[in-house]
Parts: sequence; C-alpha cells; structure tokens
Amino acid sequence: MTIPAILSVASAVPDNRYEQMDLYRQMSHIYTHRYASQIFGAMGIETRYSVISDPAWHTDNPSTKVRNDLYLETAPPLAIKVIQKVLDRADLRITDIDNFTYVTCTGLDTPSMDIIIAEKMDMPYTIHRATMTSMGCHAVLTALRQAHMTVLARPKTKALIVGLELCTIHSQNALTVKSMIGSALFSDGASAVIVGDGASDSYDDSIALIDSLSYSDYKNQHAMSFHPSDTGYAFHLSNQVPKIIRNTMPSLVSTILDRNGMIMNDIHHWMVHPGGMKIVDFVEEELGFKSGKLDCSRAILREYGNMSSATIMFVLERLLDETQPLQGDYGMLISFGPGLTIEIYLLQW
Repeated sequence: MTIPAILSVASAVPDNRYEQMDLYRQMSHIYTHRYASQIFGAMGIETRYSVISDPAWHTDNPSTKVRNDLYLETAPPLAIKVIQKVLDRADLRITDIDNFTYVTCTGLDTPSMDIIIAEKMDMPYTIHRATMTSMGCHAVLTALRQAHMTVLARPKTKALIVGLELCTIHSQNALTVKSMIGSALFSDGASAVIVGDGASDSYDDSIALIDSLSYSDYKNQHAMSFHPSDTGYAFHLSNQVPKIIRNTMPSLVSTILDRNGMIMNDIHHWMVHPGGMKIVDFVEEELGFKSGKLDCSRAILREYGNMSSATIMFVLERLLDETQPLQGDYGMLISFGPGLTIEIYLLQW
C-alpha cells in the first residue's frame, strides 16, 4: 500500500544575520515614527536574515524592478543550497526527483524560477515542474497537498517542494504603523521537503501524510495582503487577523480530528506558523495548550522572523531536531496566509 510521506526536510538562510534592534538602529533615519522602536521591540524577534548586505540599500526606496532583480540574482544560490541539503538527508540524487514545485510570493519572472533552478541543478528534462506564486505564508502546505495526491496517483514519484521567500527586499519606507510592522516582522529564508512513498523500506524515519484541510474566509480576504507598488510589494495586515484566526481555528482543528476519529489529546506534536507573536499566543490560548506546546514555533520566530511560506518547515525541522518524535506519534501542521486562508495537515511518524 502506498503511504505518501515526508522523506526529508531542510532549511537554509542567507549569510547576512541581523540583531533585531541593531537593524532598527541602522534604519532609524528611515523609520522616524515615534512608535518605531516599540514596534521592532514588540515582535518577539531577536535575529533575522537577509540577502541585503547593507540596510542602507533601502534608503533610496528602490523601484520594484531593482528589488525583483535582486531576488532573481540571490534566490537561485539559496535554492540550490537548501535542495542539496534536503537531497543529502534523503540519500537521493537530483536525478531521482521527477516532480518539482517552487513556492514564492516575493519575486517573479518568466521563465519562472523553477526552470531556472532546474537548469542550474541539471534536473531531468522531463521533470514535472510548477511554480506557486502570490499565495503567501500557507503556500508550502498547499504544495504539500499537491505532492501528496501526486504520490497517491504515481507511487514511484519523488516530489521536491522548495519554499523560498526574500521578504526583506520589499521593506517599505512609508511611516505608517502597518508598513513598519512588515519591515520589523519579515525576513528571508528557504525550506525544502521531499515527498514520496513512505512504505518503502528505505525510509523508516518518514512522516506519513494522513489528511489535510484547507479553509478560506472570503469575506476577510483583504485582511492580509501583499500588493505590488512602484517600490516593491506593500504589506498589509489588519489588526483583526489574530482574532479571526483565534475564532476560526478550533472548529477547523475539530473538523479534521473528527473525520479521522481522533481527539485533541491524540496529537503529540503541534507545529504552527509563527506569523506573529500575538497569533501564536491566540492559537495557544484557543486550543487550550499548556505552556511550552508551541515552543518550536516561538523559537523560529525569535531566531529567524517570519519567512512567509518557508517558515512552517523550519518549525517542523526544529521539532524533529529537539523532540525526536516516536514511531506512531501524531502531529499537526497549521499555517495561514492571505485569502484569508488556513491550511492544516495531519501527520504520523
């Protein structure tokens, strides 16, 4: 019997590491709003990573073309780095991959990044490729569901997913609170996951993909957005987003548990996208978690910031490193993004 499963997961970040408040001080000539320091300090973030080697790059408020050109220059090396890492962990070669999905909302071109990376890595000419764009923070779980269904249909498939976001190139100079929240919260990073048939004897440590749920609140689709402007993409996050997620999450979790004959206590490991500290707090409160249940999510936010779609696999990787789940344990991945969309995945080790 075919068991679609995560065979390996990996992450990578750019070389430039910034202390959160040092970054604010370097940018204080731009962020002159009286609340700027408090906003940067309230994010629950200590360090972030960026492809930008000098924060002064933002001083002249670069055009969207200049920002996108930087994406096209710096994304491929980071993608290659994380792909090689995830291949090594699965003991696979690039020629073993026959399905490749690239996920991003922070840069674009035609031909798209998936074919640029495929060429640079000598992927098979017949590889099935796709790029998912403009979806945001939940998109890697959307891609995971597509890979799940592909492996069910074609059990020999090895599907590679890369989520790569360079959010810092879109930091805005506007002196609004919402603009500064985006500049204080988002960062750059890449994650990769390989999906295949976990029933193979070669993958004793695989994580079975049991079930998924996708929900979009169409009436609140503008509560979270990332719109193109003449100077990059302008981020918008309504202060109602944590409350919307808080009010919606419990029923969605109950839905996926009920249809699998499970209850909350059956889930041993919870991995929530750290879209912001307040969101993590609200999810923890509404799901009735004891303190420490979402420590991996908090740690990733603290050490890396919000890397949009790449972030959720950083959380899974951290959980694998620190908690070492036992065979038979259940886990749940939860991510959310524009739409307003919530993606949930039920896993089993």
